[in-house]
Amino acid sequence: MPPRLSVVVPVHNVAPWLTECLRSLAEQTLADLEVVVVDDGSTDDSAALAAAFAARDGRFRLVGQGNGGPGHARNTGVRHCDPGARHLAFADGDDVLPPHAYELLTATLDRTGSDLATGQVLRLTADGTLGPAPGPRRAPATTRLRTHISRHWELAADRTVCNKVFRRSFWDEHAFAFPSGTRSEDLPVVLPAHFLARAVDVRGEPVHHWRERDTAAGTTGPPADVRGLQDRITQLLAVSAFLDEHRGPDDKRRYETHALSHELAPFMAALPEGDEAYRRAFLTYANEFTDQVDPAVLGALPLPARLLWHLVRERRTGELLALIADERAEPGAFTVRGTVRRTAHYPALVRPVPGPLLRLGARDLPFTARLRAAHWRDGRLHLTGDTHLPGGPGPGGPGPGGVRTGWLRAAHHAPVPLRLRTDRTPGRNPYGRDRAAFEAVVDPARIRPRPGGRERTSWYPEIGLAGPGLLRRAALTADRPTPPPPVHRPDGDHRIVPAFDDDGALVLHAERIGARFETHRAGTAADSTATVVIDGMVRDGVGPGPLRLTLTHHPSGTVLDRPVTVHDGAVPSAAGWRRFTTDLPLAALAAARPAPAPGTDRARIRYRLRLVGPDGRRTPLDVPGPVLPGDYPLAGDDDGPRALGLAAGDRGDLLIDDHAARPHRAGFHGPPDSRATKAP
Repeated sequence: MPPRLSVVVPVHNVAPWLTECLRSLAEQTLADLEVVVVDDGSTDDSAALAAAFAARDGRFRLVGQGNGGPGHARNTGVRHCDPGARHLAFADGDDVLPPHAYELLTATLDRTGSDLATGQVLRLTADGTLGPAPGPRRAPATTRLRTHISRHWELAADRTVCNKVFRRSFWDEHAFAFPSGTRSEDLPVVLPAHFLARAVDVRGEPVHHWRERDTAAGTTGPPADVRGLQDRITQLLAVSAFLDEHRGPDDKRRYETHALSHELAPFMAALPEGDEAYRRAFLTYANEFTDQVDPAVLGALPLPARLLWHLVRERRTGELLALIADERAEPGAFTVRGTVRRTAHYPALVRPVPGPLLRLGARDLPFTARLRAAHWRDGRLHLTGDTHLPGGPGPGGPGPGGVRTGWLRAAHHAPVPLRLRTDRTPGRNPYGRDRAAFEAVVDPARIRPRPGGRERTSWYPEIGLAGPGLLRRAALTADRPTPPPPVHRPDGDHRIVPAFDDDGALVLHAERIGARFETHRAGTAADSTATVVIDGMVRDGVGPGPLRLTLTHHPSGTVLDRPVTVHDGAVPSAAGWRRFTTDLPLAALAAARPAPAPGTDRARIRYRLRLVGPDGRRTPLDVPGPVLPGDYPLAGDDDGPRALGLAAGDRGDLLIDDHAARPHRAGFHGPPDSRATKAP
């Protein structure tokens, strides 16, 4: 009987990582699969390692061939797969997959009928930590089922193949094949597949761990590399030709805009570091691509991209290098000239350029507000940072006379003004960028949920700039990863949870607290097995009817469910609240423990807790103070003894940790009554 899924793994000199990769495939929760490993002329122990693995697991097969590159190896692997398999996937021999990856993607396809499913990619570093993958490997972070690239253009950036599962009939229908002899072969397959698919499923969960290793040992060369540049241009031309034949001109223009702005941007940025051979090659190959691009696409690019590409078209290398250097030193390195019709002036330009290239539209003067610090003081949130406007106070420019104001914006709510103070003492750079420091103060009383209103509202702090012929607004964003300010509880019923969204913008979640954690203690079930008892309080009206507590481990999808006992009668010291109790059987937690994903921290498995009512409403357990320590012994695993602990997460909610046991005093198994500090 054909397997449900075929997986093709091209292998070339990846012996240090191959066993971990194959083990992650063998440990997939979707067991009904075949894995075809194609040894592409390895000169190390890769083939021997794959053969040994195949001897132990009948689902694995090894195919050998002379070195032809990963694209050729993948094509060979597809030919050796069972043609009756329902789905097809690809994995690289140095990467790993979380255990649930293929089950999640194939189950989604079976449910929706889409032609391909894609998921998130995480970067796996040399020290085994996971983090966000770089842009070219990043899929949209939000789950969307039965969508399409024509509706969600951000799928154009989802151009890697190893985070996907394809319906095999879809693959065969269009006779997809990878190009041979190139370093990066995904693009000419993935982009056409996105366009040809009748529907695409996007999953927000991580399904692939891409290993970051030295480029010298990897398959992708540095940007200032002639071979890599030539390969990329060849692929871009292939996609453009496909769109020209199979799609309308709008899709082709839209993709070529994306290619000029994103696919080729790293190769252009590498020009200052490249040697003369690379610079000549860039002008030759880049112009080969732009020769077939509609001139309207080049003219519609934002400043300075349209100016840079004009210099490429004119082969004005000296000015091109000078402009790239200026943009590196100070993005928006121009001054504004003109009063009615504003134009940009660049010191790097030696010879004239067509006037429309320098004409400034609204998108060419982006107003930004960078958050530098945020902290609570005297019950209010103080935000400090600075604002930037390119062009600045040249003749007729927007100038420092513009008025800055601040507000909080939320859906379905009127804006709330911010108390804002600005200071222009930081001055301007040599190119006239207008800068101003700001300090804003947020009063939680202005944004907390009102009685009878929404339980949760997300507020975005923004700063606006108004001047002659100018009106701009900007969200407060952090330009580097930074932890948000702590959760603030203005009273026992509400909390403000600061966070950063996917674009780095500060958002303040104002929430009405529906449930609170109070204590944890050791307990014993009716069958005399050990439990952890959790006591807390729940607001009247939360889930009228029976409640249950769910524990969810999101990376694996593991969910545990426990009944909750709500005690009758209001709490005298907290009108409108009732006490609740639930217990967690330690044996059940150990039995449900998910297999840790290869390359991840095996020391901690974290569960998110929610109270769930009959209506499906999910209420987190707020932790109004520190959770006192207390470990409860769990059945161990191959790595040693383990224990259960409780902690407050970054959002102030109760979390459960299944972690490697810490050393403890003899006879100590957690306090009989460990309390969180109660809210007033």
